[in-house]
Amino acid sequence: MLALAISDALTGVSGVSGTQLQKVRAIEAARRYLTEPNQDFNIVCARAGVDPDAARDRLAKQIANAPTPEQIVQRNGRPATSRRSVRAERRRNQKPRVQGAGVVSDFERDAGTGAGRSAQDSSNISFPREFA
Repeated sequence: MLALAISDALTGVSGVSGTQLQKVRAIEAARRYLTEPNQDFNIVCARAGVDPDAARDRLAKQIANAPTPEQIVQRNGRPATSRRSVRAERRRNQKPRVQGAGVVSDFERDAGTGAGRSAQDSSNISFPREFA
């Protein structure tokens, strides 16, 4: 929630469709939420383990240095950072996965481990006497 509000305030609100004026107003609303004292922001910050006053001060400085809402909306008629470009950037920066031993795909399907299945073949489960 907090990260989304910051993104909306600094790069534009991607979920708003309509006129440029509506998009500008949505960015302004996001900026007010982050910079003007309000109980909701305080609660969100507290749950995130962030000091709301310090966060508000820092965000006010970032917003002051950011492009105006009008400039953000005028960039290609949509927010400067669209969801598609964010996903593409994440894919470019993602490290390849390395599977180690013990991953489900390392086991054969019928090796008796239950790997790759949502349930075991048998409903009979036995326990050693010491646990019974």
